[in-house]
Amino acid sequence: MQVSHLFKVENMKNQKILYHTLCVVVLLIAGITQALANCVVYPQPDATVNFGTVTVTSDIPVGGVIASQSIPATNNKEMECDAGSYGYFHFHLSYSANETSISHVYETNLQGIGVRVLQNGFYFTSPYTSSPVWTGPTAAYDANPTIVDLIKTSDTPEAGVLDIKQLAVKNFYYSSAEHQDRAYNMGNTTIVVPSLSCTVLTPTVAANLNNHLTTEFTGINSTTASVELPIKLSCPAGIMVYAKLDATADTATPQPGAIKLTPSSVLTASGVAIQIVDANNNGVPIGSISQFKPLTPTILNFGWKARYLQTAEIVAAGDANASATVTINYQ
Repeated sequence: MQVSHLFKVENMKNQKILYHTLCVVVLLIAGITQALANCVVYPQPDATVNFGTVTVTSDIPVGGVIASQSIPATNNKEMECDAGSYGYFHFHLSYSANETSISHVYETNLQGIGVRVLQNGFYFTSPYTSSPVWTGPTAAYDANPTIVDLIKTSDTPEAGVLDIKQLAVKNFYYSSAEHQDRAYNMGNTTIVVPSLSCTVLTPTVAANLNNHLTTEFTGINSTTASVELPIKLSCPAGIMVYAKLDATADTATPQPGAIKLTPSSVLTASGVAIQIVDANNNGVPIGSISQFKPLTPTILNFGWKARYLQTAEIVAAGDANASATVTINYQ
């Protein structure tokens, strides 16, 4: 009986020893796990982008860069993670804006002016662009400049002050939370859009249609060879030009662009009119608006031409002159 009793006591002691040993092991394991699952973010100083006064010249195409600034890297440590932990860099556009039709370019408060932010191949987007996962043990340094571009997004950009306070922010995401790394603020930026204007290079144009025999006309609507009307303007890119032909129409014909001959002090020809045609030999309607748009800063040539047009069965010889006025508007 005593042996049996001693055995039971020793067995209980062993159980107690095992129990305490097990508790210690569990506590140690729990402590190690908590220490390893950790990242630390070292916030970088805020950066401010100051473009100052920026002029949007007419030769900048839609999608072109109006102005660009490079924000230097700090070269400081941004974050570090212990073994067993991980996270992602998130590149956020801070203000509420829609992406334009140009990839990675976002609207501003000024129509036709967009902004794009890029660092190390990652665009700042809304809600964000994510980097690949960073798995510890690891560390990252702010070693790449951040590029901020102002982009022309339409042919008619708006002038004014960019009303953006915080432009973008770079965060490190771990443990289900965002941790700010660096913020990018927009300083004073004023957009200036010069007034677009054209210069008329040919204020007065004369087209010599030459002399012609009446026998050259073979019937109503027959014509002579066309002669160029060199109406030329110097215009910047993106401007829209509107031209209106004003003259006394020859009602003897339904053909567009037919101008009645000016009476001569000697003898006026009959049975013909002077017709103004475009580059495709289509009559230019009198009193209607024709539209032109130079794609690049250039000399804009209307491509208009003049020719004689037979309007009656019989063509009689005489002076055959006419005049017209071309009114030009642009915007």
